[in-house]
Amino acid sequence: MDWYRWALVCLLLGLAAIFIAMFRPEYGMALRRFHLHINLLGFVGMTAFGTLCVLVPTVAGYSDPDARGRLRVDLYFAVTGTLLVASGSAWLTWLVWPGLVLWLIPLMRFASSLVMRWRKFVWGWHRSSTSLGLAVFGLIAVLITAGFHAAGARPSGASMQAFFFVFLFPLVTGAVSYLLPVWLWPARNTTVYKCTARRLAWGSGVRSLVFLAAGVVACIGMRGAVYLAGVGILVFLFQVVWALWARFSSNI
Repeated sequence: MDWYRWALVCLLLGLAAIFIAMFRPEYGMALRRFHLHINLLGFVGMTAFGTLCVLVPTVAGYSDPDARGRLRVDLYFAVTGTLLVASGSAWLTWLVWPGLVLWLIPLMRFASSLVMRWRKFVWGWHRSSTSLGLAVFGLIAVLITAGFHAAGARPSGASMQAFFFVFLFPLVTGAVSYLLPVWLWPARNTTVYKCTARRLAWGSGVRSLVFLAAGVVACIGMRGAVYLAGVGILVFLFQVVWALWARFSSNI
């Protein structure tokens, strides 16, 4: 809950920056950059990271006894890093780099545990947790591209494309794959629930690779990233329809 509280604090700081800019237009550009990065890294980033640290173990089916202590310590790195990057983007550019390093500490710690310690639970061609695992690495990519944009070394378009293709799309598809069957059939012990969950998780590994390819294509400046990501989304929408058909199929 502390991660969500601080995410709301970052949202309020971003709104305050826009409010101040209305009365001090000479600082409008700096405050706009502060607003953008305090929301992207603070509100969105901290909300997403706090959620993923709980959601990935739940979906993958393992228990992480170190999660509580790690989240408590990592919160200080994330808050400080967010404030440094946002302030650096607006006023002192050199603050961006230590802020970026501080934010990378909790992200890399969590990502390395998914690869080294929990890889047998998280990764697979037909697991919902695979999409969520990619979202963790996508959040790292978003953070890095946002840091370079904050320092003026990269246009904002690349950051936004990375945000959608390698973070938001894997996060949403992975979460829906797990949560939709739970919402429809809370008992979880019925045949129709198992069939729906299996259909939604089918091919998640390939779908994750498609989203990753779209993000790489976007970051190197080539065309076609939107079409690649669109294919992944359309396939998943087909899977949702296919899974919901289980609710009305007489064969299940």
